Amino acid sequence: MTLFTGKNIEDATAQGLASLGVTREAVEVTIVEAGGRSFFGLKRTQAQVEINLKEQQVIQQVTTETTAVITEPQTASVTEDDEVQLRVRQSKNQVKWDRAADATMNYLADALGALEIEGSLDAEWGHNTMNIQFETPTEGLLIGKHGKTLNSLQALAEIVLAQNGIRHPQLMLNVGTYREKRAETLERLAYRTADDVVSLGQTVTLEPMPPYERKVIHAALAEDEDVYTESIGKEPHRGILVGLRSQNGDEVE
Repeated sequence: MTLFTGKNIEDATAQGLASLGVTREAVEVTIVEAGGRSFFGLKRTQAQVEINLKEQQVIQQVTTETTAVITEPQTASVTEDDEVQLRVRQSKNQVKWDRAADATMNYLADALGALEIEGSLDAEWGHNTMNIQFETPTEGLLIGKHGKTLNSLQALAEIVLAQNGIRHPQLMLNVGTYREKRAETLERLAYRTADDVVSLGQTVTLEPMPPYERKVIHAALAEDEDVYTESIGKEPHRGILVGLRSQNGDEVE
């Protein structure tokens, strides 16, 4: 994602085109900030735009660059055509991810506005992974009880990514250090539950939780010789069963 600023939208766009060395027809321009008061109530004095090469332009550029680099016959198993096609696929995937990430960020910005929550959000993405970090003085309002509001926003963000061609991404939304603290809480819950299973001699079923939180529970008890874990139920009501192992390591019904 390439951002450019200027005294107005036209000026920011002109600076971006000059920097990239392309014409207006070869790019897609998204207005990030028109100037004045931003979506979150933060005062800005300049306009800001995002400029991305159109997909066909990226393919042509990659093909030209690759052809220029390969000047000698290839003796390895990867041919010129293979390398060109690989770089084209990588560039097309990056273009798709950039568009999907931009749509997701815009969606979340609208959601925060609807909730009347002031703050900021930042994101990193690549290799089918996207991490979005919220910073706000009203963290509790955005997190919700046991993280339900934040988890709901994450589920909606996954839908936006899917609508833009990104399937099964590793997406994580975080507010401050909530996810890290929540993971510590879940680990303590896992150990306490394991103790209960051993002392009572019966299985315990934990309340439904999102995939990320179930993963923390599974990981915490993965090496435990006394208990096993199993995800049960269907989304969004999928929870975890913690059961007792027998002396030979088999699961006890």
